Parts: sequence; C-alpha cells; structure tokens
Amino acid sequence: MKNKKLMTIFLIVISIFLSSMSTLAQEEASEASSSQEIEYTLPFPGILPDHPLYFLKLFRDKVLDFLVQDPIKRIELDLLMADKRLNMGSFLMEKGKPVLAEATVFKGEKYFLKITEELQVVKGQNRGMDQSLLSKIKEASLKHEEIILELLERAPDEQKVGLNNSLELIKEIQEKLD
Repeated sequence: MKNKKLMTIFLIVISIFLSSMSTLAQEEASEASSSQEIEYTLPFPGILPDHPLYFLKLFRDKVLDFLVQDPIKRIELDLLMADKRLNMGSFLMEKGKPVLAEATVFKGEKYFLKITEELQVVKGQNRGMDQSLLSKIKEASLKHEEIILELLERAPDEQKVGLNNSLELIKEIQEKLD
C-alpha cells in the first residue's frame, strides 16, 4: 500500500517535470522563430491613395505638419506618417497596385528622412531626447527594412528598382541613427 502511494507520487512528479520541460522547449522554439521578426506594430493606414477622398487626408497631413512646431512632436508626427505610408504600401501591394505601393513606400521613407533632420535640430538646441523615443525610432527603422524586403519579394520587376531605392534610403537612415 505504501509502495503504491510512493509510486503514484513519483509518477506524478515525473509527469509534471516532463510536461514542464516540453513547455519550456516549445517556448524556446517560438522565441527563436520570433526573433527573426521585428516586434513593432505599424498603425492602421486609414484611407489609401487609391480612394477618391484621399486628397482630404493629404490636406489634413499638410495642416498638421505646418502646425506642429516643436521638434520632438514633429519627430513623433513624422514617424507616424512614415509608418502609415509604409503600411499603405503593403496594403496597396496586397490589392494588386504595385506602382502606387512603390511610390507610397518611398514617400514614407522621405518622412523617415525628416526624422533624422529633426533629431539634428534637437541636438543643436541641446534639448534632452527621450531614450524610449530614440529606441522606438531605431526599432521602426528595422521594421521598415523588414517590410520593404517582404514587398521586394512580391513586387513585379518594374517596381523593384523603386523599392530598392526605399531600402537604400532606410539603410542610410539607420546609419545616421547609430
């Protein structure tokens, strides 16, 4: 009787140990596969450039760009615009509009280039820069590179030149950020 209890406890402990080892192995495998993908969420793009009311969105963006004077707020706005344009390009590629996707992605990378210019302004003013914003910008640049590489795989040959230009631009930006 006593041996049966000990055997039962022993089997329970072994089964718990083995199940936890299997769970740990699965977590390590999923972490290894997710380390390839950059953990940065792009914002929803809203109206796409192929929509008839897109000009209203452009007008709103120009007004916001004009009204925001603080360099740090401008950096945040430019990052939002760059992220949205990149995501628009991805949506447009899925919709089968690679020409518009290529142009939209490049416009997004121009917004990213403005971020590096604004960072220089902040440094010139000897203002403190929030390190979390700087790390977010660096992480976003890696996500931009990742998405552009994915778009390059799906793009027709005619659009690969433009997407390669966007890729080169984001790599130049990454060098400036370091």
